Amino acid sequence: MTRTRPVPLALSFGRSLLMAVLASALVSGAADRKALWRLDSPLLAKSASTALRRGTDSGKVRLRVTLQPTSRWPTVTVPFSPAMDWSGATYVCFRVRLEMSMSQTVGMNVLSDGKAYQRVRRMPAGRWLEYRIPIAELQAGKDKAGGWCGDALDMAKVTGVAFQGHDPTVPVRLLVDEVALVTVPPAKATGFAAVGAADGVLLRWDAAPGIAAHDIFRQAAGKQSRRICRFPGARFVDTSAKLGAVYGYQVRPVTHHGQAGELSARLEAGRDAKAPVALPPLDRFGGRADIDLGARGFFRVDRLSSRWVLVTPDGHPFYSIGVCVAGLGDSYTRVSRREELFKDILKEKDEPRFRSAWTPPYGHAAYGLDATGLAVSRYVRHQILTHGENWRQVWRDSAIKRFQDWHLNTLGAWCDGGLNGAKKLPRTSFAASWGTCPKIPGVNVPDVFDPAFEQAVRGSAERVAAERDDPWLIGYFTANEMGWYGDWQNGKNLVCLIHMAEELLAAKQAWLAFLRERHGEIAALNRAWGTEFKDFAQVAADRKKLPKGVGVREDSAAFLARFAERYFKLTTAAIKQHAPHRLVLGARHSQSSSAEVLAANGRYCDVLSATLYGRSPRGELGKALAFTDKPWIVGEFHFQAKDAGLTIRNIDGTLPDQAGRGDAYQDYVCDGLGLGNLVGMHWFEYIDEPATGRFNHGKDGGEAHNIGWVDVNDRPYADFVERAALINANIPLIFDQPLPRPHVLP
Repeated sequence: MTRTRPVPLALSFGRSLLMAVLASALVSGAADRKALWRLDSPLLAKSASTALRRGTDSGKVRLRVTLQPTSRWPTVTVPFSPAMDWSGATYVCFRVRLEMSMSQTVGMNVLSDGKAYQRVRRMPAGRWLEYRIPIAELQAGKDKAGGWCGDALDMAKVTGVAFQGHDPTVPVRLLVDEVALVTVPPAKATGFAAVGAADGVLLRWDAAPGIAAHDIFRQAAGKQSRRICRFPGARFVDTSAKLGAVYGYQVRPVTHHGQAGELSARLEAGRDAKAPVALPPLDRFGGRADIDLGARGFFRVDRLSSRWVLVTPDGHPFYSIGVCVAGLGDSYTRVSRREELFKDILKEKDEPRFRSAWTPPYGHAAYGLDATGLAVSRYVRHQILTHGENWRQVWRDSAIKRFQDWHLNTLGAWCDGGLNGAKKLPRTSFAASWGTCPKIPGVNVPDVFDPAFEQAVRGSAERVAAERDDPWLIGYFTANEMGWYGDWQNGKNLVCLIHMAEELLAAKQAWLAFLRERHGEIAALNRAWGTEFKDFAQVAADRKKLPKGVGVREDSAAFLARFAERYFKLTTAAIKQHAPHRLVLGARHSQSSSAEVLAANGRYCDVLSATLYGRSPRGELGKALAFTDKPWIVGEFHFQAKDAGLTIRNIDGTLPDQAGRGDAYQDYVCDGLGLGNLVGMHWFEYIDEPATGRFNHGKDGGEAHNIGWVDVNDRPYADFVERAALINANIPLIFDQPLPRPHVLP
């Protein structure tokens, strides 16, 4: 990036707050999009396992690809002759549509001299979607999260593209509108402008086309330059700048997440006696007060340009950034059968002042104990020793004050009910649970066809009536991490588990009725399944795994859709009956769910939700957007650092130290802010898990991970918190940022 001479400007500090700055303008030309080949060209090849033909659709020339089930990975290749040079490009885009009645997994490959890079995506039926692959990923042979996707390719010698089927049992039919190469010119520093600020260092630049985010670097006198944040917008406020300090700033445009761009020119801060407020005003709930979407007295969802947004009761766009499990229950650990680990405090168990530390709020059963067993919280003990008799209220006040200082605006799932005192934060809750009704054997899913399910949901949802007029309640989740995928470890999906269950199971009866309704005669079912059942009674008595085949898959998908339809219809209706204006936030899927479940979820719930661990929410939510155009909330995410000395969870989110954990938080949040269907992200959890393990899972007592904002002695992790608070403070600025056109997926 070229450097330009800064324009001298006299600045001074406003009042006694933070500081004012210079800001850079980053501009570039428009992105260039070039189709790689005409679909009516003679470059198309045919192979034994695939069928290719050209045709028209809606007046356009399209490539029709049929991936025949004649091999395990049926593939069709479109060669380039001569080879192409993609080394100066930014993305390659595949615009495709699945011409089938059910979703399929398809690989889109790029080829280079005998090597291949593959982007695999689950595609919905009947929708045009565009999938982007950054050229940098093709060169590295890894996706943005570091996952292996094939070979690292030579971009100077691209020899073709290919489409690959991942279901060897059914023909996969694709329409391909275009494969195009997009080149985004590098951003350049073209000038400087003075922008004063009373509450921080305000940086502003003109966003270049195709830029996903910006890495913002800061250098204080005598210090090394370091990245202070990654942010997707074109305006940013450094709220961590110290009063009176002079800094140099650099802005690196990022074309895609996981990659850094070139440096901008250096910026120097000065003084400004008339500094305006840099961050926009917020309403009492934390919504962007200078954007009016209409007050209705309760939280709702709406569109702001191409972005889904939550809207506060006062009518302003709101992004939910919060913490779940801001409570004390997870800080308790089992003592019984491990008394030697607690001999330093064991004598305190009968002292009245420590009673709370030895009384687990979840009950003894959560720790594998009966009522005579022992469990303790060293965290609660520390609160009692530090704050005395009034420790609980002091803890609540301290937690809310910290959340406000860290620009966290939401109490997520399972938070202490007493946290919202005089100083309130928006919150979420649970409703429409299924109590003790029967479950599908082997998985955490209720039998939605059992009469007890409807009764349990109706009864548990009645309590929402008492909260229906609370303006601080965003909405209700209906469940947590249901096993929609079934027993994936043993290759048994949910419908397979129902098929293998006893006939008395209501869901099994519904499955059998569905098969009779769909096929009529047993001979028709046998033809579809390739089986030899004598009658439906023999189907009912079958306890084996479902056979493989196209017919079985189509029946299973259709029944799963009916199962999910009933779940979301009943739970949503139960909540809306008692609180018609309250948002229904979905079932907090575990990572992801099938297309049939997502589609049903989207038809009934106002918002969908999932626990999305890993370095980025983009992959899962990008795939989800293909199946339902509804807003989403990330119900859980977190990262851990090795320097805390706790056990390491085997996830893609382990960093060497707290600074790295803070950087990972920024990258995740920044990536999420760039998704038009994501309206909130909730961290799991507020306090580190105890070193001796929460609950009673495993021989050592359960999880013991560094996933807190504070440690077990209530000390905030400063390097992590500083980085997290900085991007949190800037989140309201994203409502100024235009998003890519809908249905462009990673």
